[in-house]
Amino acid sequence: MAPSTRDDGRKKPWGWPLAGLVAMALGAGIMPVDQLWWYLPAAALGEVFLLWTAWRESTAKRSSDPAALQARLGRALALLAQHRTDVALAELDDLLPDLNRVLGPDHPVTLSARTFELRIRGDRGDLPDRVAAMAELVADRQRVLGPDHEETLTARYQLADWLEESGDIAQARSAYEALIVDTTRVLGADHSATLISRSSLAILRFQAGERDGLAELAGIADDMERALGPADSTTVSTRNLLTRLADPAGPGAG
Repeated sequence: MAPSTRDDGRKKPWGWPLAGLVAMALGAGIMPVDQLWWYLPAAALGEVFLLWTAWRESTAKRSSDPAALQARLGRALALLAQHRTDVALAELDDLLPDLNRVLGPDHPVTLSARTFELRIRGDRGDLPDRVAAMAELVADRQRVLGPDHEETLTARYQLADWLEESGDIAQARSAYEALIVDTTRVLGADHSATLISRSSLAILRFQAGERDGLAELAGIADDMERALGPADSTTVSTRNLLTRLADPAGPGAG
């Protein structure tokens, strides 16, 4: 499968969210793994964290100590946030067998490592059917963590996004619609994840030829400005995208 090439400028609610201080907190065990997706990178501290992880691994049994395993995941995420994707993927490939053996396939740390590996390989085009692989992960998260868990919602957004990229617009639309209902109920209407999921659906509708999708996106941008603030990166990126969609021949087009 070819790697993802879509770059329509939309803001994603869940990107590569950890580095530096956040990854260090994960490795130290003071940040729950189910909070991984809700923090932005502190990339300047990434190298410090990598050195700290190397020391921690040297003081514990690399392949069997749960704390060392979690530190190794933190290291992979710090590398990922530094855009050292190949090295991060190698770390995850090396880590996952140990996580499955020591913690088990249903442990939250194992599921998180599996998620990051899947997202890297899916974005790189390394998987023959990344949609099926993500759907399997969603099912596992629902079974283990529950349908309302934030990491389950995270995986569902990625599934909807990949369905859209694959050209399955009807399934993507249904996935976004169901996700919006659940993020609104669980996280609230003004949560950034809900607002961004709504914007993704509006963009999908507009690009599928439903011209009122643009007006819907404008209303969502207003909601973002009210809930998140005019200077928030989500608000700014959505406003910029709205301008691009409304005037595709304008400045910066192409």
